[in-house]
Amino acid sequence: MIKVFTANTLFELQLIRNQFDFAGLETQVRNEFASGALGELPVWDCWPELWLVDESKLDKAKAIVALFSPTGEPEQADIQCTVCGNTCPSNFQRCWQCQAPLAANDE
Repeated sequence: MIKVFTANTLFELQLIRNQFDFAGLETQVRNEFASGALGELPVWDCWPELWLVDESKLDKAKAIVALFSPTGEPEQADIQCTVCGNTCPSNFQRCWQCQAPLAANDE
């Protein structure tokens, strides 16, 4: 096993773990309940960690982590709905106002 990701919060770690699950990569979480030791141990020693079980799939795991890291893909410009004219974030598939499909995501 090899450590592939460390997060500040369990919530952040679970977002990445879900992507690993979708990709079929088996993982294990460590330090899931270590937050109770904060104060006795340094904070970074209590952060939850995601470990990859099959080290032969490390390249695929690194690609997933890179995609979701803050230095991953740059943000895209907002999309304007062609039906109602409202502006929606680029990661939306449907308009938040009228629920119409957004043109940029029809590809």
